[in-house]
Amino acid sequence: MLDSTGMHGPAHRRALQFILVALSLVISGCDGFVYVRGVVRNPHGEPVAGAKIHVTNMVQYWYTESDANGCFNASGTTAPTHSSEPLRVVAPGYKNASAKVRTAATRNHVIVTLAPSDSQGASRIQLLTPQNEKDLQPCNPSR
Repeated sequence: MLDSTGMHGPAHRRALQFILVALSLVISGCDGFVYVRGVVRNPHGEPVAGAKIHVTNMVQYWYTESDANGCFNASGTTAPTHSSEPLRVVAPGYKNASAKVRTAATRNHVIVTLAPSDSQGASRIQLLTPQNEKDLQPCNPSR
């Protein structure tokens, strides 16, 4: 008996199974992706230049440094099964800051506030929404 596609029932199921297996093999072989853009500041809002920004624990070379304005961009591949990756910011004289950032097609925008190592306060990372991305000044991509 033919189904609505003109194929026999068992043949149709086998074709579907083949397609699903092939698709899962293709997807499992693809790398994930993580992207982070942000600015590193001290508690007074001043830029922190030279802070090391580490994205993911998977590969040792996954880091960048903030520029003279405290701005940075970091991106790369990650395991396709990860929905988030750790973000860690380290600078001499400051307490470390860490948070989880999303992977896949998400573009993470963050403001990092580093507390001096001799202070009572803690360093923090604020994930921005599209509405408050203007807070990344002067880190415009067009600069």
